[in-house]
Amino acid sequence: MINWNQPPTKPLKTNWKETKFVPKIKKSKYSIYNGILETIGDTPLIRMNNITKSNGIECEILGKCEFMNPGGSIKDRIAVEMIEAAEKSGKLKPGGTIIEPTSGISLAMCAAYRGYKMVATMQDKCSYEKELVLKSLNCQIIRTPNDEPIDSPMSHIGKAWEIYNNTENSVVLDQYSNPYNPLTHYHYTALEILETCDYKIDMLVIGAGTCGSLTGIGSKVKEHLPNCKIIAVDPVGSTLANLNDASLSLQKGPFEVEGLGKHYKPGVCDSKNNKKNIFNCDETGLNFKQPINKTLNFKGCKTNKWSKKFNEIVMDEWVKVEDKDSFLTARQLICQEGLLIGGSSGAIMWAAMEMAKKYKYSKKNRIVVILPDSIRNYL
Repeated sequence: MINWNQPPTKPLKTNWKETKFVPKIKKSKYSIYNGILETIGDTPLIRMNNITKSNGIECEILGKCEFMNPGGSIKDRIAVEMIEAAEKSGKLKPGGTIIEPTSGISLAMCAAYRGYKMVATMQDKCSYEKELVLKSLNCQIIRTPNDEPIDSPMSHIGKAWEIYNNTENSVVLDQYSNPYNPLTHYHYTALEILETCDYKIDMLVIGAGTCGSLTGIGSKVKEHLPNCKIIAVDPVGSTLANLNDASLSLQKGPFEVEGLGKHYKPGVCDSKNNKKNIFNCDETGLNFKQPINKTLNFKGCKTNKWSKKFNEIVMDEWVKVEDKDSFLTARQLICQEGLLIGGSSGAIMWAAMEMAKKYKYSKKNRIVVILPDSIRNYL
């Protein structure tokens, strides 16, 4: 039984793959769709011709254009699945309110279509354009400071739980711990990539935010292609990754790129837990520098300690990206490839090109990158 009201730092109680998930039958692309939600997914893979040439990259790089989903983001995929699962479980009832500690455009789109109210608690750094889109979808917005600790009642997470505890017939879907986040990518996104590429991929580069796409896509690809390198992308300032250069990777600080990076470990994140200790956090998953003895104490939350045996190895390597490189590469993709993407897509593409150089990939090699976001939210 899934507990839908869990804090974002709580790993899933069971292996996320054990959660029942029945994939839908895909319609022909020439079908008449029964509503906007049926158009989610089946995004194209596009060869990057110009940016690779201008950066001296010899190998093939394919971009999975998730920004072409109707809500402009890869989050569309998980939003509809999380809502449908909550409906089936009885946690989300007609006329209910969805509360989410994120900008939540995809959830707001799905909520509007299905007739639910939506409240988004989001940090001040989230773009004004996102706020405009949310308002157009009748979503209530509450801003919170960027630098509030995750366990603070003034953080976007703390504020979400406060609203939940004061709102009848409400639910926090919590994409950070919801098993339908990685499951959606495991059953849909990953298979789309594998089948389109005829199961020939040398490297997959994915951004690390909630880590749902990283966990879900990475797990499925590793099952079929165990030698494929799974590269996780993390902005400088985030503490998700712990690389060999500790002076850079462990330095907690602000970063401008949205959709990537965290200062805590999301529950749906599969990680290596070996001697290298990629996640340098304590067992609560909250503190990345010194052990602490605290958990999230928001009313309605149930926090279990992080299990060091949680799931299998997915990521092979982490790449840290500066904001400047993220935005400049995004600009290159827009100007050279005509792809109207956002900053996180730029970070992922920059990391892919760096990895292509590092491993001296040639024309016989293929890299797939996930381009998760649209420029619409950053104009």
